[in-house]
Amino acid sequence: MPLILNVSLEELQKITSFYILLDENKQIIVCSKALLKLCPDTSKIKELSEAFSFDPLTPNVPKELDSNDFIFIKHNESEITFRGVSFALNSDKLTLMALTPLVKNISELTSRGFSLSDFALHDTFFDSLLDRKS
Repeated sequence: MPLILNVSLEELQKITSFYILLDENKQIIVCSKALLKLCPDTSKIKELSEAFSFDPLTPNVPKELDSNDFIFIKHNESEITFRGVSFALNSDKLTLMALTPLVKNISELTSRGFSLSDFALHDTFFDSLLDRKS
């Protein structure tokens, strides 16, 4: 069954707060606003491997990102690790990496200027951090 995906970047931000969209050469096309808030240098970097490295937690580090690869990537500058999955969008030879930052407590995000409004409305990640605090 062919996948039909025709969403704007604004709509994508509502679906997933943290994402990276890669072209067929694994060059960064765009990162979500939330990801750029945590990793501002990423806006100036084109090569994924210049900004991120695969974390040892990634089972069987993929040579190529294929659809449904479960990944852990670490931002080289901030050392924040993200957990996520990659999706091959074959019609445009693009790869979408939907991610979630791995943090221990809410202060790791609020100290970087994060608030509830930085997350997608349906995203319970921020809520789970609030629950841990209480």
